[in-house]
Amino acid sequence: MPATIQLEITETALLQENESTLDEPSRLKSLGLRLAMDDFGTGYSSLSNLRNYPFDMIKIDGSFVAGMSHSVENHSIVKALINLGHGLSMRVTAEGVETLEQLNLLLADGCSELQGFHMSHPLPANELHALLSTARLSDKVKQ
Repeated sequence: MPATIQLEITETALLQENESTLDEPSRLKSLGLRLAMDDFGTGYSSLSNLRNYPFDMIKIDGSFVAGMSHSVENHSIVKALINLGHGLSMRVTAEGVETLEQLNLLLADGCSELQGFHMSHPLPANELHALLSTARLSDKVKQ
């Protein structure tokens, strides 16, 4: 059961390095929980955080995704973060995917997972179940 739980930790939570800050992520990981670094690339990003903490995933902040369609610089940052995550054997989630163009760019760049309004707005559990059932049915029809 713990492996199905993923905790998201923002980089700013790691800024005050003290004994508990350094030990707590490792303790949580030893319980079988998965850890994601949320909003990666914003604030005081430090690559040493990826080396010093046992993260399973990085989540690219939506501000980079929002600008990648019209900014070569933002798109370059997103591609670099995807490659960095994969090079460290981490899953990579792009947050804030709102357009088909962003979706296509991220898929072409090899992003592992996508999150945002383009796929769905947040839903109550019963509506999510209906959405997933419809998606499974539509996949069967396509085959």
